[in-house]
Amino acid sequence: MAETSNQPFTMHGAREAIAAGLVQVRRQVETLERAVFENPAQAFDLARYIAEAACRTILTERGVTWEEKWEVPRLVNEVCNVLPMVPYHASTEAEARESVKRMLGGLKGALQAVCELRGGYGFSSHGPDGEKPAMETMQALLAAQTTDAIVGFLFRAHRGDRRKELAARADRDRTTKALIDFSYEEPALIAGRPYPHSDALMAVDKDGWEEWATAFEESRNILDDLRAKFAGILHPGLAKVSFIHHDGAVYLRIVDTSQTVRVYDASAADSGEPGDQKFPATCTPDENADELTKHWDDWGLAILFPVLLKDEDAQRLNEETKENAAWVGEMLARESRPSTPVANHSRAAPQGEEESTNGNV
Repeated sequence: MAETSNQPFTMHGAREAIAAGLVQVRRQVETLERAVFENPAQAFDLARYIAEAACRTILTERGVTWEEKWEVPRLVNEVCNVLPMVPYHASTEAEARESVKRMLGGLKGALQAVCELRGGYGFSSHGPDGEKPAMETMQALLAAQTTDAIVGFLFRAHRGDRRKELAARADRDRTTKALIDFSYEEPALIAGRPYPHSDALMAVDKDGWEEWATAFEESRNILDDLRAKFAGILHPGLAKVSFIHHDGAVYLRIVDTSQTVRVYDASAADSGEPGDQKFPATCTPDENADELTKHWDDWGLAILFPVLLKDEDAQRLNEETKENAAWVGEMLARESRPSTPVANHSRAAPQGEEESTNGNV
């Protein structure tokens, strides 16, 4: 006989998956939540169906072909093979991967047992003839909770990773476009019509595009560091600032709040003398990021990367630096990286010519 309870059962993980797109199991989830108390035998059939639908949806959305004959344990294994089981920043931690793998192994074993109970004791059981003792609410709840846990985890990993993956891909493509168009300023002529080189490459040579897209390294986002150091004078349109290394060249990469990406040559301050590189390609992108955030002051920033500053502050700092061109020469000619920030001498000036303070970010 089914047990009764005043406490309703809710499948939180499955409902979260429904909200994220697994809408086809909404009716089954609602029915299962009632069945654990009202019809425990039916709960096993519904649990199997929900797990099966979730796994098939994940595999389909990830472009993995599955077969109708695959049972739930096989489907779960295939899903686990295509999902990241640990966060990206811990992906190299073998111990963490093994621990999560063991935890999932336990859940998969429990789900296998749910399927076995469904086959022998479920509403549509297909075991040998003869009446068997009915499972009750306690066993039905265990089956429902097991299904809920693994469906919630797998769909959360799928959706979260997929969003991050798509966002990272879009971000990398925007950077690739900016690098190509910076490297080839003149448009490509196709049938007498001008096109940006990036658009032409993407249209006619996907492999060539991928070579560009995978050939650069990027530093961490240093926008928060810059905000802390240059409070009040940074351009409000900044969304991300990082260093890019590509083919022996170093660039400052700026993403604005509309997600437009621009790159700037970081060698602009170099004198051209051997060894005089403020942001050398022999350093890592993160080391060059540290150089800018730890060793440059606002006058240096106005000289090299005025685009990082508010228009009025870039103009003011450039005006102030004109009063002390000698200090600027000393700063730009320094041959080694300082161990402490550049001292605030009288305000420095750029060399004779004034850089544009165009505030477009």
